Amino acid sequence: MLVHASIVTCILLFVGPVLVSTQTNPRMIPAVLGSSVTLYCTVPQTANSFLIWEKTHPTKATIAINDKLQNGFQNSNKVSVHLRPDNTTSLELTSLSLMDDGEYRCYDVIDLLKMDSFDVSILVRPFDIGMSSLIGQIDEGTTQTITCTADGGKPTPSIDWYLLGPDVNRTRLPGSEDAQQYPNGTWYKRSSLTFTVTRQMYQGTLFCLVNTGPIPFYNESFQVHLDVNLSPLMPTIHYFTGLFNNGETSTIRCTSAGSRPAATIDWYLDGAKLKNTIHEVLPRSDGTFFVTGIISVTFDKSMSGRQMRCAASNSVVRNNGVGEVNRSVTLLATYAPEITSENGTREVTEDSDVVLTCQVVARPMPTPKNIFWRHNNNIISTGTGSRFNYTAGRVADLRISSVKREDAGDYVCQALNTIGVGTGQNIHIDVSYRPFCTLGGVVKHAVKLGASVTVTCTVDGNPGNSTIKWRYKGTGITINPTVATHSVYGRPRETASTAVISVVKEWQYTDVECVGTNAIGVSMSPCLYRIVRPGHPEVPTNCTWSELNDAEIRVQCNPGFDGGSDQYFVIQQSESGGQYEITLNDTEAMFLVSNLQAGTRYLFKICAASDLYPQLLSCSSEIAAQTSTGNNNQQALASAGSPESAPYIAAGVMGAVVLFILLGLIIFFIRRRRQVRKPYDHDSQLAASAAHRMYREQVINNDGHDNYGVSITSTTHGHYSTSSLSLPNRRELNNSIYGHDPTKTIRKSVQWNNKQLLY
Repeated sequence: MLVHASIVTCILLFVGPVLVSTQTNPRMIPAVLGSSVTLYCTVPQTANSFLIWEKTHPTKATIAINDKLQNGFQNSNKVSVHLRPDNTTSLELTSLSLMDDGEYRCYDVIDLLKMDSFDVSILVRPFDIGMSSLIGQIDEGTTQTITCTADGGKPTPSIDWYLLGPDVNRTRLPGSEDAQQYPNGTWYKRSSLTFTVTRQMYQGTLFCLVNTGPIPFYNESFQVHLDVNLSPLMPTIHYFTGLFNNGETSTIRCTSAGSRPAATIDWYLDGAKLKNTIHEVLPRSDGTFFVTGIISVTFDKSMSGRQMRCAASNSVVRNNGVGEVNRSVTLLATYAPEITSENGTREVTEDSDVVLTCQVVARPMPTPKNIFWRHNNNIISTGTGSRFNYTAGRVADLRISSVKREDAGDYVCQALNTIGVGTGQNIHIDVSYRPFCTLGGVVKHAVKLGASVTVTCTVDGNPGNSTIKWRYKGTGITINPTVATHSVYGRPRETASTAVISVVKEWQYTDVECVGTNAIGVSMSPCLYRIVRPGHPEVPTNCTWSELNDAEIRVQCNPGFDGGSDQYFVIQQSESGGQYEITLNDTEAMFLVSNLQAGTRYLFKICAASDLYPQLLSCSSEIAAQTSTGNNNQQALASAGSPESAPYIAAGVMGAVVLFILLGLIIFFIRRRRQVRKPYDHDSQLAASAAHRMYREQVINNDGHDNYGVSITSTTHGHYSTSSLSLPNRRELNNSIYGHDPTKTIRKSVQWNNKQLLY
């Protein structure tokens, strides 16, 4: 046995250096102090092999050869070697102590390339772990230090700091560490955390987390609750900007939140503390306080420019010496807007651009809608499509694009605030423009061949004293005025000229132009006068109707050209498309049609006639009207049953009787004037047709008149009006009926050839 051991010893002495050079990195084998560990060797054991287990660090010792324990380990109950079924061996270490910490290896002396290495690391739980505490409450803004220690652990423990609170997520904080290793391989570790207390730490918790081992087998945490006192937050002054009216008394509120303990609020004027501040304290659910300081101040204009502030403080502010947190405003006396604008008169030319200046100074500054311009005392509207534009601010210049003659007049800039109204100086704009005709459209004059007409042309231009020229349109022939060009009395910008136009040739039935010229230029459009032959009135146009009630309708049209003589008007009325009746109005193309049936459709035509052409009616298109549904019978019964209305009913009945008698007399006289034509018989229809063609030619040749009182008129609407009755002229009607009262009308229907013709 001794020989065998000696041989092995010699081999080890020889191969030792070779093993050092061929060994691989050891496998890490962590094991807890007092526990067991088994090391498995993968090198197989054969009959000719020398398989050795040994410890190489920190001291070298042979543990076993070919699964036989060697000296120093034979009697140990902590070490054992086991041969496994696959001829590999394992080394079992029990009741581990710090002495077992180190490197182990197994190898075959015959085949040195086969070797396993193990690094057994004994893990030791620190026997003393602790965390210092913070004493009492800590103030926001102060610096605090807290420590955490771990003693006797192996490997070196790690210590980490974390903050967790209502206003902060888990946040890692950096600590300052120092460590010391004992001879037995264990460590002493200390970490110090120095921090400044912030508002986010309120009601928060600091954690110290201790971990041991490369693969942590042990961790422990300690925590401390942060009892933080808070300074008040920046105060807020409510509904007071510093603006005041002279002599007014205001109650001002200043508030501050988030203090612990509760803050107090004081008011100061230029550093002098004001008295009589009222304090209110409201605790919050989070343990902080909401405080209010209320003061009443009577202001006068001498206080303008001074500083007024509210300051909030508590013990946190005072202990830290950082001073109060405060909010201040500058006192400013208010005043009505003061407007600076140009004045005098601005001369501008039509279609040019102009800018009128305006500057507004006020306290408080007016809102944009309270800064505006006026033109001839009317507020100017701006917006899309408007030629007027201004910015409602401190600079409110008015810009007018493409000035028109109607823009002339007085302009003024105004502003309004809570104190009053400011008005700038008046600016007058005088717009210069070329002459234009004071009468719009074409003015017609009916003149017989060989006669003459006097025409007066008036133009409006700025500057005035325009020159006027007359000419026949499109011919280049000028007309000499009979009255020299002159200014119109009382209207200095208007100039008039009168010409007598004699119609001696057919070509003179044309348009005559009147053209004005001044320093700005020539009229854009001349005044037009149309010389025409006398004739019947033109057709009334633009006819409308409106319902006054369910039994009365107003129908009216715009009269046309009278054809050279006074015209009068009649209305044709038809109920529900039936036969027409005729009513005359002596003065205007407006009729009040009464005694209508409720809920009934009526058709109307308004026709024009004249004294020279009483038989020619120029009629408008049909005007359809509809009366609304009413209850006239019930109203009449209710009115009749009222005692107070009895005198009016009696007067109405008597008036109706007189009216019927008068209408009967009118119809009698009118029928006596009728020229009745005998009916055609069946055998004479062909002759009648030829006679009708001859008749139309005669009507046209005689300006619409025939010996039988029949007229045919072509209207601008393509209609013909025919009548078998010579209508009485206005003089006859006026003498025989109602004079010139337009409210009284006559209605008649006429029978001819067994057909009812209505006028």
